[in-house]
Amino acid sequence: NQVGAASNNAELYRLIRDQAERLGNLLRAQQVETTKNRAILEGITDGVLVADADGQIILFNSACERILGLRREEVLGRPIGEFVGIYGPAGRAWIEAITQWSLDPGTYTPGEAFSQRLELEDQRILAVSLAPVLTGEEYLGSVSLIRDITRDVEVDRLQSEFVTMV
Repeated sequence: NQVGAASNNAELYRLIRDQAERLGNLLRAQQVETTKNRAILEGITDGVLVADADGQIILFNSACERILGLRREEVLGRPIGEFVGIYGPAGRAWIEAITQWSLDPGTYTPGEAFSQRLELEDQRILAVSLAPVLTGEEYLGSVSLIRDITRDVEVDRLQSEFVTMV
């Protein structure tokens, strides 16, 4: 009986050890993937702001910090509704859209994104886009892309002036 119990215990120990090794390998692979994704998001020159299904901001990249002049520590974990101003005059409508997507993801039409051009007090012009993050019929949150297009608008204006003068 003792030899049989010891044999069973040894087999269970081997199974548990193998399982622990597999889980450890999966965890390491997930950590590597997370690191890669974070590096990609930090390397993007556009601001990226991601909110979870509860409306809490979970990602705020360095470009977003630079464009909006906000520190990541001030923004992460706070409700996106507190920062409705970054969406300009359409902000309330966008927050309502986020609420609607969270209640009924089927109301989102694939390819549909809210876009707005904002002129800031410091003469900068931003293009802000908002879209939901969905997997099937499940709402996971929303993603906002923020791009400083001041230079592009100025180039367009100068080209128009040049053509007019010619």
